[in-house]
This record gives sequence, structure tokens and C-alpha cells, in this order.
Amino acid sequence: MNPTDINSWRTTAIILGLMSVVLFLVQRSSYMFLDPIFEICIFHVPAILAVSIYLYYRRKEPMPAPTVVAA
Repeated sequence: MNPTDINSWRTTAIILGLMSVVLFLVQRSSYMFLDPIFEICIFHVPAILAVSIYLYYRRKEPMPAPTVVAA
């Protein structure tokens, strides 16, 4: 997996996570306009999966070798 793919998963996880949190807060504070099961299946499960996939690939990616600067 190249760094571009990992960056794409990070962006996806951030967007889905933010959408999930905002929808959760709106549903609980203002008014309920979605069925709770629909909300979970369409918003929260994909957000959790995207975050999990991003964390898996980030952990699997080899760490870059540290650069040593000669003084």
C-alpha cells in the first residue's frame, strides 16, 4: 500500500467520522428525523469501518528510516 492510499483512507475516516458525530448530535439534541437502525447502518458502521481500516494500514506500513544529520 502506498502513502497516497493511506492518505485517502485517513481523509475518508475523518469525513465519515465527522458526519457520524454531527448526525448523532443532531439526532439526539434537535429532533429525530432518521430511524435509529438506519442511522447506525448508514452512518456509524461505515465510519467505524473506515477508521479501523485506516488504523490497520497505518500500523502495517513500515516506519521510514530516521535521517541522521552530521554536525
